[in-house]
Amino acid sequence: YTPHIVSRKLIILQQLLRLSQHRSMELFQLRYFVSTIRQGGLYPAAKQLHISVPSVSRAITALEDHFKTPLFNKQGRRLIPTSEGKAFLRQAEKILSLVDESSALLKGEPNSFEVTIAGRELLLSEFAVDALGAIHQRHPNAFFRFVNCGGEDALKKVQSGDAHIAVVTQNSPNTWQKRELSQLKFVTCVGSRHELFRSRGKVSVKKLLEYPFISPTSPIFGRTARESAPDGWRDDIHPRKVKYISDSMDVYTQIIEKGLAVAYVPDYWAKRHGFQKLHITGCNFSVNLSVQLCTRFHKELTWLGCLF
Repeated sequence: YTPHIVSRKLIILQQLLRLSQHRSMELFQLRYFVSTIRQGGLYPAAKQLHISVPSVSRAITALEDHFKTPLFNKQGRRLIPTSEGKAFLRQAEKILSLVDESSALLKGEPNSFEVTIAGRELLLSEFAVDALGAIHQRHPNAFFRFVNCGGEDALKKVQSGDAHIAVVTQNSPNTWQKRELSQLKFVTCVGSRHELFRSRGKVSVKKLLEYPFISPTSPIFGRTARESAPDGWRDDIHPRKVKYISDSMDVYTQIIEKGLAVAYVPDYWAKRHGFQKLHITGCNFSVNLSVQLCTRFHKELTWLGCLF
């Protein structure tokens, strides 16, 4: 073993010894508890674990007896984690991750663990998948969970421990580790059926504003300036006729392809779909965003080192 591996083993063994004081709390109970929350109930947890529902229920009851506090509230057939349950979830996952890592290191086996990444769908599909290739290469047994949510929610999930990594366009706390994945430049574009598609030269902003636009209700392409529309366009400077509104990327694509509307989108997305970029004269604003990969767990989780 390398000195780094030996040192890491010693640290893990010391941490596991500290955990041994909880003798009445079994590891399988922690796994059942985590699965119940992550899978959304007793039945899906039992199905994932290939055990009976009563076995899962008994394990959770044993944990609640151990801590002398309820970890779930019942709402009809649903189990909703209490605030204590949510807090314990983060600790339980750390314990299980530590046990799995120690087992892999001591046996010399590949490590298996879950990587949860939060962010907007467009950013996850375009940037996160490629960025996570480094983890897959070093840890082939790792599996990945993608959580589609807004940038602020993605940061909150990392802060609360519900996600390991966020892919966002807004700033994360200064104490977090971060890495720039890309710079987004927004462009005005149309599909091949649009009247402006034939105008491959310059188009004045006055002429452009005669045509209807499509715009989202939320910043699906990433968080832009406060004074901007959700897609980054400055309607306070150049007011548009927004005829179509959608947060669905499929709807967005269809509207543009059919030539029904002009769109203001990131350049890579317009290029991917073969949309025509328009060169607008008289438009005195532009939008550029930095896509960031960030985490607060860079000191706790060694496998994150290959990303930053």
